[in-house]
Amino acid sequence: MSTRATYQIRYADNYRNTSIYIYCHHDNYPTGAATRFKDTLDLRKRLKKKYLNNDFLECFIAANTKNTFLEITTNHDDHFDTDYSYDIVITDGIYLKAYNHYFVNGQDFYTKKLFYEGLLIDFIKMELSEENIKKAEEQEERIRQLEIITSLAKQL
Repeated sequence: MSTRATYQIRYADNYRNTSIYIYCHHDNYPTGAATRFKDTLDLRKRLKKKYLNNDFLECFIAANTKNTFLEITTNHDDHFDTDYSYDIVITDGIYLKAYNHYFVNGQDFYTKKLFYEGLLIDFIKMELSEENIKKAEEQEERIRQLEIITSLAKQL
């Protein structure tokens, strides 16, 4: 499923104020993003990384490159076709703002709506609850069925 998103990883500590943006081509609906974040934190734990501000970006890329296409980009607006954007801010903790993108009829640009703001770990727990996973799977199945119908209609 091509649910595209951009991720901003911003270091905002005493040493630097730097942002890096990553475009990811698919599986970036909230449950998919939570899985990406969980895989990132799991990798950090396995590697026993101690320095909160120095390794999140590297672990995010390493944990997520085997199953998807990642591209370093300059900002969220480089890709007009994204469904979501996620802003990760790393200070004394890891915080997240998550936005859903949608187009309003007649507009050539998307509007974004904040749907989560808080600790990254709380987003992971919320999105990876059994209820949310079931909802995401049902949504994926509906989208898959629509893609099949659209493909068949084009063949007529």
